[in-house]
Amino acid sequence: MAFALMKKMKEPVGVGDMVLLDAVDEDHIVENLKKRVLEDEIYTYIGNVVISVNPYKQLDIYADDYLVEYDGKNQFELPPHIYALADSAYRSMKEDNADQCIIITGESGAGKTEASKIIMQYVAAVSGKGEDVDKVKDQLLKCNPVLEAFGNAKTVRNDNSSRFGKYMDMQFNYQGDPIGGVITDYLLEKSRVVHQADGERNFHIFFQLLFGADDSILTSLKLTRDTKEYHYLRQKSCLDMNTINDRQDWASVQDAFNVLGLSETDKSQMFSLLAGILHLGNIQFEGFDMANGMFACNLTNRAALQSAVEIFGTTEVSLEDALTKRNVSTRREVVQMELDQDQAETSRDAISKAIYSRLFSWLVKRVNQTISVKNSRAKRRTIGVLDIYGFEIFQRNSFEQFIINYCNEKLQQIFIELTLKHEQEEYVREGIPWTNVEYFNNAVICELIEGRGGIMSVLDDMSLRPGDVTDEIFLDTLNQTSKVFSHHHFESRAKRKFLSDTSMDRCDFRLVHYAGKVTYQVQGFLSKNKDTMFAGLTRFLYACNHKMLKTLFKEAKFLGSNAAARRPVSLSKQFMVSVGELMKNLLAKNPHYIRCIKPNDAKRSNFIDEDLVRHQVRYLGLLENLRVRRAGYAFRMEYDKFLQRYKLLTKLTWPNFNGDHRDGAKYILNDGCDLTKAQYSFGRSKIFIRDPRSVLQMEDIRRAKTILLAVKIQAIYRGWKERTAFLKKKAAANVIASHYKGFRQKSKYQETREGLIMITAYWRMWRERRYLAQEMQRLAMAKAQVLIAAWIRGWLVRKRTAKLFRKNAGPVVYNNLLTFQKKAWIRQVANRLPPMSPLGDLEISSPRKFFAAAENIKSFYHEWRCKQYRDRIPSSKMDILRLKLVASRHFKGRKLSYPTSVAEDFIGDYVGLESEEFAVKWKKIAVAIGAQTVLFAQRVDKINRSNGHTVSRILILCPEQILILDEKVKLKYAIQLNDIQHLSTTSQNDTFVVLHVNVDKEKKETSKGDHMFYCDGIIEFITKLDLAYRKHCHGHRLNISIADSFELHINRKGPTTVAIERGEEEEEEARITRKRQSIRIALPPSKFSESNDMQQRGGRILDRPLSVIYDDITGYLPKSPHDVVFPLPNTRSQTMPHRSRLTSELDKVLGEDHANVSTPNGRVRTSSSERKFTNGQHKTGTLPQPPRTTAAGGSNHARGAARGVGSSRGRVGRPGGARGRGRGRGGGRDRGRDHAPPPPPSTNEHQGFQASVSTLPIREDEF
Repeated sequence: MAFALMKKMKEPVGVGDMVLLDAVDEDHIVENLKKRVLEDEIYTYIGNVVISVNPYKQLDIYADDYLVEYDGKNQFELPPHIYALADSAYRSMKEDNADQCIIITGESGAGKTEASKIIMQYVAAVSGKGEDVDKVKDQLLKCNPVLEAFGNAKTVRNDNSSRFGKYMDMQFNYQGDPIGGVITDYLLEKSRVVHQADGERNFHIFFQLLFGADDSILTSLKLTRDTKEYHYLRQKSCLDMNTINDRQDWASVQDAFNVLGLSETDKSQMFSLLAGILHLGNIQFEGFDMANGMFACNLTNRAALQSAVEIFGTTEVSLEDALTKRNVSTRREVVQMELDQDQAETSRDAISKAIYSRLFSWLVKRVNQTISVKNSRAKRRTIGVLDIYGFEIFQRNSFEQFIINYCNEKLQQIFIELTLKHEQEEYVREGIPWTNVEYFNNAVICELIEGRGGIMSVLDDMSLRPGDVTDEIFLDTLNQTSKVFSHHHFESRAKRKFLSDTSMDRCDFRLVHYAGKVTYQVQGFLSKNKDTMFAGLTRFLYACNHKMLKTLFKEAKFLGSNAAARRPVSLSKQFMVSVGELMKNLLAKNPHYIRCIKPNDAKRSNFIDEDLVRHQVRYLGLLENLRVRRAGYAFRMEYDKFLQRYKLLTKLTWPNFNGDHRDGAKYILNDGCDLTKAQYSFGRSKIFIRDPRSVLQMEDIRRAKTILLAVKIQAIYRGWKERTAFLKKKAAANVIASHYKGFRQKSKYQETREGLIMITAYWRMWRERRYLAQEMQRLAMAKAQVLIAAWIRGWLVRKRTAKLFRKNAGPVVYNNLLTFQKKAWIRQVANRLPPMSPLGDLEISSPRKFFAAAENIKSFYHEWRCKQYRDRIPSSKMDILRLKLVASRHFKGRKLSYPTSVAEDFIGDYVGLESEEFAVKWKKIAVAIGAQTVLFAQRVDKINRSNGHTVSRILILCPEQILILDEKVKLKYAIQLNDIQHLSTTSQNDTFVVLHVNVDKEKKETSKGDHMFYCDGIIEFITKLDLAYRKHCHGHRLNISIADSFELHINRKGPTTVAIERGEEEEEEARITRKRQSIRIALPPSKFSESNDMQQRGGRILDRPLSVIYDDITGYLPKSPHDVVFPLPNTRSQTMPHRSRLTSELDKVLGEDHANVSTPNGRVRTSSSERKFTNGQHKTGTLPQPPRTTAAGGSNHARGAARGVGSSRGRVGRPGGARGRGRGRGGGRDRGRDHAPPPPPSTNEHQGFQASVSTLPIREDEF
């Protein structure tokens, strides 16, 4: 009651029943809906029709308390709600013993599916209870997730759009308890299986299977979780959906399967067919011309073919023949015809659509077997729920929109007829004069579409006509059919009136529907009306060794051999028969209507697109419905219900009226509302009110009276509540007072007793403390006497001996002087820092006593300037230098041609695959083999295995394979990277390279053995091949052999030995000689060096100085470290290492640790992951050399380290080696005096370091 009272007192938003609107037009309807939706009032009435607007958000209006309040209530007692209509249908079925039907219409995304779910949930909640009844309820409710998974999909308008029409009869016994149900499906959109529009997905079940099924199921079906691997799922579909949880929906579908009683065999058979459809979609075709001038095609994806064959239980030959061939029957024989690529793809898609469509129909039948009434003799009544497509007007309207709009025309016809019939019967029953209502009768449109000689009749004739019949011929036939062409609801460019109408093309026609004009494009009408599933394909599917396929295509055993080209009944004919049966079913039941409206296309809450809503109001026929409802009298209600609702309007009927209900209604109208007799009429059982304003006036008076009554009830209730509370408080106060008095006396006695005990204890403690204080005072006085005497004696002694101890001032002066020297030296070092070049001189002059601190500062400064140098390297050259470093690791000191390759950039594509000469051919090859990225491409000379002759080829390195192309850019063969065993090349200045492969006679590229090439870019090719091999082979490194003698396998006789030797002096080209199992390659002397000649090979790669690495990168070094200028902006290092207490203090000023480590000779060691050197911006364009030998010192750091200048914890050039004693050749006492100090830095990059060093709190133990 509290809920109902709250709803009654709530200020209304707009008009709950639009029959009471002041004006009847589209603008007032749209404005009223907008007001209510923005206040979360999504339901509105037009009489007994419910208008439901999708709020695109969750509303708390379906809780259990709402359900209880609407249970058994009259429709107008509470605010508009879908529960009221569901309760009205259920009560009418139960009390009147009459079948009911609820027709839900609206466009996609308006909330039709959710409305049907709410109705089923309400009926299940208010009906009876019991074990059997609950089981039936659960089965009926579990039908929804199963049918949604197989029949719903994501579209641009709705994430869970029903792509089929559904009519469900819920059957009840005489007590109103559900005992079963029957589901009928209409026109599944099976074309979605093979094609989806932009931004749409395939049916939910495919994604639920891939994302929700266990790995074992996917493995048995040869599926993966990557939806991009399947042609039917990846076309233009939206694969990533945040609003859909496919894994959770899969669990719901599995639970529904268990409730509906599907066996594990049935489920596995269904899943296998779904997987077979996905594999079938991956089969691709390649067309070619036959010798007789006909077209044919071949399959290009054998793996998908094999997977589909294993699932369907057939052979590869049978499936390939079914897809690429067709039997054409003549009078005497059946001829097998080859299909071209387009026809083969059409056959493939036809098989996929047929399997899915029949699987869906089988599933509906299987569900009906579970939910059907088991006792066929039991009396039953039904409530039917129709969830079907709404009227559709798109930018391009095709065959699907034509038949959907035809269905809505039939529904609109029934709606108007039943509404007028119900109104007329009610007026006659109540004795009220009936006024004829003018309305648009769309029976003429239905006759134009479905009548004899109508559009569907012409379409069926064109579909069955032999020969090449096109959609244009179909349109011409319509224009030549008098019944269609002369109809005033048919428009085309052939009519003289519309000859210059550019709103439709020559291939279009327009129908004037009840909801407006719709232009249809005839392209595809005939192909969609036909069924391209020929008898030959049906027989093939029935012949497969798959239990469910035999069930789905069991009619194939009745097809004879001469039925190769027989076609089934057209789709329009089937749909017209289904719609006729549906109309007959609906006419036999009492209808209830729910009109669903979508507020906007953006799926936004609290936003109304008035043009879109007005368009839906028009094609849903709400204005016609409102006009029919308001014809004559806008409001009517039974006398007893009218008296119960409005009796508080007058004192003559309030609070109770014991007279006749009709008399009570008369008192209310005359005394409570002061209405004239012309404004109302009395029927036999109902009161009729003509003007909606009168009803609104009555509602306003009732609301005001209700508020007054509520205030009075609240006052009485509050008085009773306060009085009751006062009596309770008074009784409680008496109890508390009695308990408190006893507690107070007990507490007083206890406090008195404890106080006496406390006083006694304090007096005793005071007595003892006084005694102790006296004793302590006496002892303290004695101790003070002794202490005073000792101090006096000490003072006298110090006075006599003060002159003897003035020498103690020396250490103090010395310590102060030492502190001053430390600070002065630190300032000098900060102002005269070495050059910023990492290879520049690192001398810091210092006294010997500050030598340890100087060494720490050297290490710290060197690491800092190295970090500064690395930060200047441009990011654009990092990848190139990484490749250069990888090449250095492989070939430094091992390959004679390596030093000349250092200064050359790695270009990658030396052929020009993107140029006009190669682009088209290369794109075809790349698409065919799936090679999207080219790492290296160059013309090479391939060495013949038999005679050693060379032939020009194009070598292309991809991330997963090596392609060999001939001069005409045609693919010879492709070597997979995982087929490469190892690689061999020589240490000389040549371009010879050998790819050792795993010999596999089944593969063309590896059947003859290893491959030999002359490749000019051998350094770049091997470097990139090594990186690609590691990535493709999961981190395994490619074994690269660099030697002048090795073995290879190029024939069946065994290994062949390859030896490199020096050629004659006059030879300028390499000479190859082969004798049996040996190959000798004689190189010119200019390209040959002995194995011990390391200088020509660039030195060894191990333990080479930093200058060599820089030389590897740039190929040139400046002569002086002072030639380098760094014009880049100052960048302070953010990472510093922990070395000692001094460097830790520096770290606090300059930043965190970094990974560089200083070596004794001033070089910088870095980890392999941080070796990212690039050329900086300086004057000569090159990097600096290490510091050279000075005139006075005789050696630099490296030479000093080599001659005995040791190191201790990374300190540079400490005299006497690690022990710190003695003097090395390169360093003596006060090394800073041996040569002039370095010039002050010319850049601003010292400033950060100077400021850091000059302010350091250096401790004495650092020196």
